[in-house]
Amino acid sequence: MRVRDFVPPIVARMVDRARAARTAGPKRYRSYADAMRACGKGYGEEEIARVVLEKTIVYKGQLDASGPLAVSPTDAYGLLSVAQLLAGSEPARREFAVLDLGGACGAHYFTFKKFFGDRIRLKWVVVETEVMCRFAERLRTDDLTFLPDLSEALRSLGTPDLLHVSGVLQCVEKPYEMLDKLVKTGARYLLLSRLALTAKSEDLVTVHRSMLSWNGKGPLPPGMQDREVAYPYVFLSEHKLAPYLAGYERVAEFDDKTALLPIDEEPVSSCGLLLRLKPAN
Repeated sequence: MRVRDFVPPIVARMVDRARAARTAGPKRYRSYADAMRACGKGYGEEEIARVVLEKTIVYKGQLDASGPLAVSPTDAYGLLSVAQLLAGSEPARREFAVLDLGGACGAHYFTFKKFFGDRIRLKWVVVETEVMCRFAERLRTDDLTFLPDLSEALRSLGTPDLLHVSGVLQCVEKPYEMLDKLVKTGARYLLLSRLALTAKSEDLVTVHRSMLSWNGKGPLPPGMQDREVAYPYVFLSEHKLAPYLAGYERVAEFDDKTALLPIDEEPVSSCGLLLRLKPAN
């Protein structure tokens, strides 16, 4: 008797398709738009936002309970970035502005709030898709807001102390345009975690196929059916990326493989970078 005998056929088929796609290796596309046509709504799906919201509510409840903070390596990189911010600030300063690009329903904020408590105040703005912002509004506080437009977010926040960019540049249509806008803010620190890169001179565009349950922290909420979801995924060219980061110096490099997809015979990598604004000449 096999474990598979107890798995509903529809679930088995979904797992088989996901496994086959990973084994064969993702297909290459000529552009983000071409990849998007193979993905439906991608990250614009309401069900993804609903799953992430429900998971974040559960996660926040766990953080609010007593006990030590359990963090992933990626979360630890974020905590290190705030520690750097504190170390380089005036001793009396205890309020910092953070722009969290692709921060979903605010899980990063709640993690940081649990760790630092009331010792500092984080004015935190998450920039996300319109559908994610609509669902995340339920978790809005005086210090945590959600906006779908980067320019509007920057106007509301002013010059950020920290740009928290985790696993998002590879999932947007114009990553370099977005990064250019970010670095021109003059933010003191820039965290690029879960960064997908290629050593080639041009970007590598593919599609990431995963399960709905993989989105957000924790298990799939009760009553929700797991299924495959897909969205465009771009490995950014290291050569094209470098000029945008010229105004920053590296503080730390993280061995972070969480953004890496297996693509045969392609020089791809995944890492994290913490950068500090260079002093003005």
